[in-house]
Amino acid sequence: MANILGAQTSSLDEKRTISTLKTFYTAYMSTFSDSGNVRQSERRLEILRSKYCTAKCRKQYKKLVEETDGDPIIQGQDSAPEFAKTLSIKRNIKESSVYTVSYYYFPLGEDGKQHKETITIKLLMIKENGNVKIDAFL
Repeated sequence: MANILGAQTSSLDEKRTISTLKTFYTAYMSTFSDSGNVRQSERRLEILRSKYCTAKCRKQYKKLVEETDGDPIIQGQDSAPEFAKTLSIKRNIKESSVYTVSYYYFPLGEDGKQHKETITIKLLMIKENGNVKIDAFL
């Protein structure tokens, strides 16, 4: 299995993978925060997940949503387009198919002051049918 996985991931281009993740997260955060038509927003989110996530990842996504009542893609229940401006995406040095996506925002704390909150998400990336996709949340 390691050889199969290695074959799928060894051809990942780091710049392309980072660009793909940035495009995905920017669109996802913007769509997620759209407070207009909820049904239409959810449909657009499903389309984004279908385009950027493997079937295995989408199955894991549904399970994690049920277990946590949050969205594992953003690791939360809320998002805003400005969160995408703070995105940082890095490839793991030891595991070339693992990428870390992080972003931050400033929620109000119990003291009434804003505090920096950083969200970090580890992802397993693969190449599927010529496209870079998220295969699992780690």
